[in-house]
Amino acid sequence: MLSFASFGANRHPECVKVAKAVDLVRQRKPNLEIDGEMQADVALNAELRKRISLCDALLERQRASCFGLAAANIAYKMLAAVSGASLIGPILVGMKQPANVLQ
Repeated sequence: MLSFASFGANRHPECVKVAKAVDLVRQRKPNLEIDGEMQADVALNAELRKRISLCDALLERQRASCFGLAAANIAYKMLAAVSGASLIGPILVGMKQPANVLQ
């Protein structure tokens, strides 16, 4: 789960909230692979996670799947704003033909 600090490095209330959310999910869904709180670059880069010994072994070598709706929306809006690129998507698949969902 994403935050602006990784694994207790910052005890800001927003980071603590994410860490508590991870604990709640682990209690309620013990078979779900979840980790956090962590920064996006740490979530996407296994080498960075290896440097942080507090990271769970489940995510030690694999790339984390970290972009929930809020994080994904923020990331793609920021990338569009700084790059000047046109936003296309989301694309719905699994139907007879793909469809672009407009905002």
